[in-house]
Amino acid sequence: MREKARCSAVIAAQISLLFLTACPRAIGPVPGIAEREEGRERLQRFEQAWLEPAKVAPPTVSGEAQLVERDGLTAKIRLIRAEEAEWNEWNEGVRLFNERAGYFFDVQVAGEGKLTWLPNDTLLERNVEGSPLRAAGDPDDFLFPLQQAAIHSSMLVIDNDFSERARAAGPFRAAYMSRRVERDRMEGVIGFQADDTQRHVVAMRMTLAVRTEWGVRNLVVEWD
Repeated sequence: MREKARCSAVIAAQISLLFLTACPRAIGPVPGIAEREEGRERLQRFEQAWLEPAKVAPPTVSGEAQLVERDGLTAKIRLIRAEEAEWNEWNEGVRLFNERAGYFFDVQVAGEGKLTWLPNDTLLERNVEGSPLRAAGDPDDFLFPLQQAAIHSSMLVIDNDFSERARAAGPFRAAYMSRRVERDRMEGVIGFQADDTQRHVVAMRMTLAVRTEWGVRNLVVEWD
């Protein structure tokens, strides 16, 4: 629970709008015109920052899948862009979040026996060694801003499609890497939250942690 709370705090810092700092009322009268107008402006800023194209430079590394083998495991890992992912498509903008949410990878692992992904030990380093990002173990960590925006809109009686977008997050949840025990093969999307996606990333190294029947194995992939 503490880890999930920390991840949510990272996202809140990332969008830097803080329109959710005032908690909406659970029960109360319909908000006044001034309060609704202020809320509408905050939500518009949220939409521009979180749902419209981010216009940030993507990592300038290979978009080709990288292969790594170790101790009977084979991993195929490919960097993907959130704004181009099929599970993130929407009528206008993106469905759930834009590139500011972090870094995402399509991961496939094959091996013999039982395999389990370990998000707490799956790390991403950017440009330099050290200070790695830890993988988000739950797709809802990335959905927190949109879910809160939907609640905020509802309490202020402001009409938008945030609730509809949040309810349509099923494809993203289904695509995300499971933490369940799998046999011989596991695949899914892995994401890393970041509060500084504006940085120019020219090199990355991922340490993918997998528990096998013979112990934990770390598969290391580098992009430069």
